[in-house]
Amino acid sequence: MDNHTDKVWALAVSHDERTVVSAAADSVVTFWQDCTEEQEEEKETKRADLVLKEQDFLNYLELNDYRKAIELAISMGQPGRLFNLFKDIRAAAADYPHAGGSDLAKLLRYVRDWNTVAKTSVVAQGVLFAIMKLRSADHVMQAFGDEVHETVLVEGTVEAKGAGGTALKEMVDGLIPYTERHLARMERLVQESYMVDYVLGEMDDGMFDGEYDDGAMDVE
Repeated sequence: MDNHTDKVWALAVSHDERTVVSAAADSVVTFWQDCTEEQEEEKETKRADLVLKEQDFLNYLELNDYRKAIELAISMGQPGRLFNLFKDIRAAAADYPHAGGSDLAKLLRYVRDWNTVAKTSVVAQGVLFAIMKLRSADHVMQAFGDEVHETVLVEGTVEAKGAGGTALKEMVDGLIPYTERHLARMERLVQESYMVDYVLGEMDDGMFDGEYDDGAMDVE
């Protein structure tokens, strides 16, 4: 048993079979309570809540209420669905709605992950640009501070001073190298496009005229 460091010598079960008492050679007596029913009820509540959120998400999409749809996708912890939503918004040339509070920190973490893959980096950079345009540096730092504070409340740990700033720095450190890599790739593509333009321009000016004269070929 997890709560004992030595052999368990005695077990006792309550009349309602909800509580078990164990005693071990480590001089520790532990009361164990069966929480299966409560855990199942909690799971069922979460499943029902997820179904309602799924329906709300579809309703927001139908109404083109992208802001609420994004907030809901973040709260459900579904980065894949959130990415597809941003991709659809980009295709429709709609404005990127902006998140706030700890949701902003979660969104930036998703952006960091999307940015590591060339295929998804375009959407990631678009969302990042919108965030930097709409939010100040202080606002972003506050968002990470809120996220740390919420985590502390849930886990019951002690909040370290400056933890929000540290979390923000780690996120930025994950963004920079891949962003630089994507920028370098785009610069190479632009340079290569100049060569294509040059070749096509020379072809239009008759660069290859006269090299192949069909009339000069005799076919016997």
